[in-house]
Amino acid sequence: MEQTYIQITLPESSTFGDKGKANEFCKLFAKKLQGELHLFNGRIMYYYPRKQ
Repeated sequence: MEQTYIQITLPESSTFGDKGKANEFCKLFAKKLQGELHLFNGRIMYYYPRKQ
């Protein structure tokens, strides 16, 4: 099975505020693409459609 992903990186000098904004930006992508999101703080969120 082929897996496609988008990787977003931050520079080493990024602040906690930068990471928070990046997490929110990535959540938007994950919701639109209905995918799995690995946050900068290590947590994983899933935005798959629910089975009825």
